[in-house]
Amino acid sequence: MSLSRRRLLAGVAAGSVASAMAARPGLAGTDAFAGDDDLAIDVSRLARGVNLPGWLDAGLPETDALATLVRLGITHMRLPVPLERVGPDFADGATAAATILAVRDAVNRLRAAGCVVSVDLHPDTGAFNALHEARREEGLAAAIAAWDALIPFLADLPPAEVALEILNEPVVSAEIWLAQAPRLAAAVRARAPAHTLVYPPHLYQRIEALEETPPLDDPNVVYAVHYYDPMAFTHQGADWNGDGDPLAHLRGLPFPAGPEDARLDGFVDASRRAGRDEAADIVREAYADPWDAERIAADFARAGAWSHRTGRRVIVNEFGVLRWHAHPRDRAAWLAAVRRGAEAAGIGWAHWDYADGFGLAERTQSGDRLDPDTLDALLA
Repeated sequence: MSLSRRRLLAGVAAGSVASAMAARPGLAGTDAFAGDDDLAIDVSRLARGVNLPGWLDAGLPETDALATLVRLGITHMRLPVPLERVGPDFADGATAAATILAVRDAVNRLRAAGCVVSVDLHPDTGAFNALHEARREEGLAAAIAAWDALIPFLADLPPAEVALEILNEPVVSAEIWLAQAPRLAAAVRARAPAHTLVYPPHLYQRIEALEETPPLDDPNVVYAVHYYDPMAFTHQGADWNGDGDPLAHLRGLPFPAGPEDARLDGFVDASRRAGRDEAADIVREAYADPWDAERIAADFARAGAWSHRTGRRVIVNEFGVLRWHAHPRDRAAWLAAVRRGAEAAGIGWAHWDYADGFGLAERTQSGDRLDPDTLDALLA
């Protein structure tokens, strides 16, 4: 996922968050993330993480804010690397070389702060995805070529601290991805024999796609899902696809809520009066059945069951709520429900994102300001 805009609500200074939360007890659920001898990386350190989209342009988290997150229990940073900035099919040599050096420097700085890092090959501009959909084999070759450029600068970094995510949110069909993904993983594995791989299912990494994914014959792999349900709630106000996207017109949708909620009736009626029938229809469809913490927990129980059945570890390395038009109370309730559901199923998590539209921080001239409500939902 990527956003072109970075509008955030104000939070509080990192130091204030640290002071307010310093007396909290240890985080619950640690036993569920005990080490796994089959993995090079310590899976317990993947239990709680944050995504860093846009870091190449905006920089890594400010030093004090990063130290605060680590003190509060964050041990994993997912580092999206735009495929189009490193792959020779898209980037010129100078751009690729500068990006790759920046990646290695960022990984080392995050490691020095006390985090493990997953390096995520993350299509960003749409160019790779368009190629992959139109000419599937050329797309696969382009992804392998990007890893050929990256891995020489990562292969000597400690496998216990650095994981390699082979591709973010593949856009090709299930049939194509189920055939291509093992080939891409094998290509990355041949170049990085010791590092843990992070492996995505198809269908934008949804849990139901995980259930259709055969595990690789490679025990040193973690399987990653993403969670944004219901999209009407988590993406309300999303405008990066233009005014024609009905999500752009959603405002103040609640969580938890169900089909009988009067707040939804008011929104639907107002949307229809404004001629936005598609927005009204999306809301009715999204809330046709109740959305609450129990439903979210049931989704993660499915992922946990797949993990138990296959003997493979699962993480949810993207989940979040766009901050622009969600009520802070409802946003926090959804985040807490996902965090609890994942942890109950023995699934580590990484919040999307640090300081973009879904963020837990705001970048200011005086330093990064962390939002205590988001941190409370994630780390209470």
